Amino acid sequence: MLAQTDTFGPATAALLSLVVIALPLSVAVAKVVDFIRNLFGTRETSIPSWVWNVVAFVVGVAAAVGWGINLLSAVVATVPALADKAGTNDLLGQVLTGLILGGMAGFWHDKMAQWSAAHLPLPADPDVVFTPAKRTR
Repeated sequence: MLAQTDTFGPATAALLSLVVIALPLSVAVAKVVDFIRNLFGTRETSIPSWVWNVVAFVVGVAAAVGWGINLLSAVVATVPALADKAGTNDLLGQVLTGLILGGMAGFWHDKMAQWSAAHLPLPADPDVVFTPAKRTR
């Protein structure tokens, strides 16, 4: 049992650090994309939704390459078959990290929209009348 812990310990730690670091960065990417979307006033225009997915990927890659963020090198290093490969230790790892951040940003955009919609008041509908249910025994 101890041997399995030693085997999976570094991989688990690398994946956990990937999630812990990528989570706030992807939220930041989502907010930057929302800011850009608000600059164009998409409520009145007909910009397709795939454009905003591309913008999220571009912002994520720009952030990862600009700040030199490479979250994949630690994960890849824990896989024995890939440990001797240095492919993700350079620009490729940063670009893949940026794509991950851009992909996660879409999820966070949808989740934050869901959370904010839950706190909006329901519109008043004059045709709907609330009557309490009758108690039956």
